Amino acid sequence: MQADEFILFKGEAIKLIQDAICKIERLVNKYDEKVLYDAYSDIHTVKGEAGFFKLNDVAEVLHFVEEEINRLAKEGKVVEEQVDEIKKKLLFVVARIKSIRNEDIRNEEDFLEYVKNFFDEYARYLGKNAKLDFKIDASVGENLIYLMHIVIGLLRNALEHAIEFPEQRKLKNKDEVGKISISISMLPSHRIEFYYRDDGVGFPEEIVSKVNSGDIESIKGFSSSVGRVSIHSGRGMGLYSIYKIITSKFCDGKIFIRSEKDRGSEINITFLLKDREEKC
Repeated sequence: MQADEFILFKGEAIKLIQDAICKIERLVNKYDEKVLYDAYSDIHTVKGEAGFFKLNDVAEVLHFVEEEINRLAKEGKVVEEQVDEIKKKLLFVVARIKSIRNEDIRNEEDFLEYVKNFFDEYARYLGKNAKLDFKIDASVGENLIYLMHIVIGLLRNALEHAIEFPEQRKLKNKDEVGKISISISMLPSHRIEFYYRDDGVGFPEEIVSKVNSGDIESIKGFSSSVGRVSIHSGRGMGLYSIYKIITSKFCDGKIFIRSEKDRGSEINITFLLKDREEKC
């Protein structure tokens, strides 16, 4: 894969997604099937190219957006809440692509740079004011690409659903700047631990109960988002996606949550590393 090919993809993909956002926003005032189809075409083009460059999480999000657009086409109308949810996903894609400085995550320095770039970009797009404290143990070494997917999943969940807008935080007598911290540590016996903490809205009790009891499969359709409930949005789906990573790529994956309404949440994620040929 040539670096100049990837740079070209980044520029074209960001422009296409931004164009798609503008087109979809116009549909709130006046529904137009052709405009909706044009937006779908832009998104479909980026999805295909994202798959070529192995940006699988981007391709997955865009596939979900395509499904949402197909629903809108069947309904023949668009409401503001639906547009907000689609726009949020597309802004994630823009931030994800724009923040990549290298084609590959090769070491801890690349990892830290990518995480910071993504966090700053996505927080700005969403209008969230938040500070990230991120630390990674240098001994973690390999498997950085899979660890990156977990970190991005946690940050996406935090910025979309946990951290309030500055004016909302002010009404709750909170600092207008939300706080998020993530640390990745290597424990004895090749076990990795993620520790996550935020000072946001907290998880719904139903999600906490199901996750801590090991019933994670049942939360994939649960959403705490404002607006229409969708399997593709909400904190339940975000945690479920992380769970699928740690159980498919690693061994003995576990998630535990501590949460308090409007005080924030803590998440512990642990799993065992395994050799490429090793089975759990």
